[in-house]
Amino acid sequence: RQHPLEKMSVTSGLVYVPLMFLTAMSQMNEIYHLSGEPDYRFVTLKWEYSSQIPSNGFQIYYCELQAWGPNRCRTKLIDDSSGIQQDVSDPDYKKVTVIINGLRMATNYSFEIRPMESRRMRYYVDTKALTRRIIVPTKGFSARASLCLPDVSEVVVSTGPYFGGRIAVETAGEEQCAVDGDESSPKDKYVLRIQHKLCGSRVNRTAVATFILVQENLPILTHSTRRFLVLCTFQPETLTVRAGLNLPSTSSGGYSGQPPSDNKKIMHRNDPVTGHKENIPVKELTNNDVQAAPLQQYPDKFTGRGISEETEAQMV
Repeated sequence: RQHPLEKMSVTSGLVYVPLMFLTAMSQMNEIYHLSGEPDYRFVTLKWEYSSQIPSNGFQIYYCELQAWGPNRCRTKLIDDSSGIQQDVSDPDYKKVTVIINGLRMATNYSFEIRPMESRRMRYYVDTKALTRRIIVPTKGFSARASLCLPDVSEVVVSTGPYFGGRIAVETAGEEQCAVDGDESSPKDKYVLRIQHKLCGSRVNRTAVATFILVQENLPILTHSTRRFLVLCTFQPETLTVRAGLNLPSTSSGGYSGQPPSDNKKIMHRNDPVTGHKENIPVKELTNNDVQAAPLQQYPDKFTGRGISEETEAQMV
């Protein structure tokens, strides 16, 4: 037979556990507005939390996301003195800003943020349910064509600061077709000037194509190496023909019958290819004649191409 005091202790114990559970749940808070700002070799993580920071801070678990799954996973602990800032506009929340360094370029990373409560709190509440996850890709090399001419092109390559690699035209051995980076310089852009004939660009009547290679480490090719196709296309301009038309004069309600003078039979035009001035005869008009445009009358004399540049740099 159970003693009344023992029965009371059991009952009070059953009441005590739910109260602790509710107390723990009331003290637990969620992570809000988690975001990531990528750079070439680091990511800046930002989130908001209640003014009651977890007793042991936060745990950041991050991995590289490769085709075969997570790789090179690491853990970083953030305490109350590691970049936690008070939000002046909302005193009920604190902004947390953390920079994760030592990352690789052009790589997808997953970040899991988890509040680290005391052992007693974790006994009653599974903090894994409060974990927040985000995927952020770091920056990689990029390129754009800034100048396209028949004989030369210029490409601006964004490499990030302290780039110690090499930017070169693929398969070109001349030093004029390459640019070396300076790993001690914060400069984050380099300009590569490509001489089409010297560097072996593929040139035809409508386009110039050049392949360039951007390497982070020499002489090996790493995952961050990028190959770009710099394509400059040229399109014919619309030819503009300017001509004056002398209408036949009328007297006594009819055509005067006087043929136009010689200077009215000739249209002057600059040849678009040679640039020389040439005279083109124009048919005389009668009351019922329709004058054809000069481009239709003399197609052989109006052939020519103008060049207008379009630039493009594509990663291949």
